[in-house]
Amino acid sequence: MNIFAKGNLIIMEIISNAQLTEEDIKELKYNCRAGIAVPVLMFLIGSSLTVFIEFFNLANTVMFITKFQVIMLSEVFILIICSLTSYLMLRKLVTDIRNGEKIVEKRIVSQKDEMEDYEAGSATLYIGQEMNPFEKYSIVVEGSLYRVDKELYNAVEIGDNVYFHYAPVSKYRIKITAKKTDY
Repeated sequence: MNIFAKGNLIIMEIISNAQLTEEDIKELKYNCRAGIAVPVLMFLIGSSLTVFIEFFNLANTVMFITKFQVIMLSEVFILIICSLTSYLMLRKLVTDIRNGEKIVEKRIVSQKDEMEDYEAGSATLYIGQEMNPFEKYSIVVEGSLYRVDKELYNAVEIGDNVYFHYAPVSKYRIKITAKKTDY
């Protein structure tokens, strides 16, 4: 049993060396999409600007460098920047997926909260239309509010244990479960 102290409070028991499930790997891969989409958008915008600048002769170039060489050098520079950005955004998640392990922390629910909320933009069609309501379920653990699904909300009570599943390198919270055997 490992007990950790955060500040001056004892908050959790860590169960280490749990293996990632297929569902966990799918969740981590889903979060890798930003590390692919952002560099692709950077490349498209940078390439478009380079071609635009060279097409309209907006850049003063030295006589011995052709427009093609300027475009190619710019594209290589943009490609290097995009590759570096992708690497920095994805390295921790990819390391977690390759390692195949996760950290499971046992914590105690201190409060539950159920409230009715309304969909953003659901009343923009015409005047007098009511917004679409939906239920929002949350639990409070160690003073932090976590939004959960209805099944987990109904499965736990105040004072019950919940298990937080984290990726060890990226510190990404994969999921919260009510039972110890759910991993």
